[in-house]
Amino acid sequence: MGDGGATVIPPSRRPDGTLRKEVRVRAGYVPQDEQPAYVPRQVQARQNVPKCPGLDETSQVAGAPKPKSKAATKNAKRKEKKVDGGKPAGVTEAPGKAAAKSEQGKTPAANPSDVAQQLAACTLEPGAQPDGPAPTSALRALKKKVRQAEELEKAQAAGSVLSPEQLQKLGHLEAWRKEVLDLEAAAH
Repeated sequence: MGDGGATVIPPSRRPDGTLRKEVRVRAGYVPQDEQPAYVPRQVQARQNVPKCPGLDETSQVAGAPKPKSKAATKNAKRKEKKVDGGKPAGVTEAPGKAAAKSEQGKTPAANPSDVAQQLAACTLEPGAQPDGPAPTSALRALKKKVRQAEELEKAQAAGSVLSPEQLQKLGHLEAWRKEVLDLEAAAH
């Protein structure tokens, strides 16, 4: 104990051999690391209030499952449908069909001639639009590709060396131009 009620920690040696100075510690001092974190009054009041006035929380079972919300039950049903293969809950299939479907899923391209027949059956009519992006957005995208390829042509004419990917773009330029003309004709 030093003067004024302070405790003095004597000097000590560090592992590298240097000397630590003596440290004076007042009575009742708590180091910063050991100080409890500040909690505002409002937070303390919220923590001490029971969740439901009059309810004894000790009587509740901690392991009791909470009831699911409507959204959670709906999501669970969706997941079950997805696992069941998209079938509604009450609909069942004949056993032979289910077995055939499971075999189909295991070998998707077992017979190439079957795949070719399916593709031939799925061909589009000449006037039909594919189920892809809208024609205007596809047209915009193609025009952008044509613009970029034309810029590459100019750069090549100026003497710059193009990468293989850029040369490949130049190879597609004529096909893109034709496709732009076709889309413009279909749009008008």
